[in-house]
Amino acid sequence: CSQSLSSGRADEAPPNPVIVSLHELADDAVAYAGLPADGSIVWRNDVPDGLTLKADREQIFRVLMNLARNAIQAMSVGSGHGEGAGEITLTAKNGDAAIIMEFGDNGPGLPDKAREHLFEAFTGSARAGGTGLGLAIAKELVVAHGGELSLARSDDAGTVFRIVLPGQPG
Repeated sequence: CSQSLSSGRADEAPPNPVIVSLHELADDAVAYAGLPADGSIVWRNDVPDGLTLKADREQIFRVLMNLARNAIQAMSVGSGHGEGAGEITLTAKNGDAAIIMEFGDNGPGLPDKAREHLFEAFTGSARAGGTGLGLAIAKELVVAHGGELSLARSDDAGTVFRIVLPGQPG
C-alpha cells in the first residue's frame, strides 16, 4: 500500500533547466502522447517558432504529454467532441519574465466530479479506470519550476489548462 500511495508523487530530481524551443518540445510531447492515426484529433501548435523556455526539458515534456493524453482520451470515439475533428491547441506568450501557456482541447469538458479533486492523485480522474496521476504529477513538476498549473476553463466547448513558468529569459 505504501508503494502505491508513494507513486502518486513524482519524487523527481530538482529541475535541471536548459534553454529549449517550446514549439519543438510541444510537438515532441504531443506526438509521443499518441494522436489517432485516423486524423480524428488534430494538433495545432500556435507557439511562436522562436519562443524558448528555460526549464527541465524532460519534466516539461512530461507535463505537456500528460495534458495531451488527457485531451486525447477525452475526445476518444463516442465522447461527443462535436462535429468534425477533435482539436488540441497550445498557445504561449512571453510576458513579464514568465512564459504563459494555454493547453486546450475542444472536447466535452470535465465532469463536475473530476473538477473537485482535479490535481489530486487517485481522486481526480475523469475516466473509469484512471488513476488521476497525470495531472497530479504535471502540477508537481510545474510547481518544482516555481510555476503554476491551473484549470482556466472547462465547459461543453472544451477544456483549457494554463501553465505559468516564471523566471524566463526576456
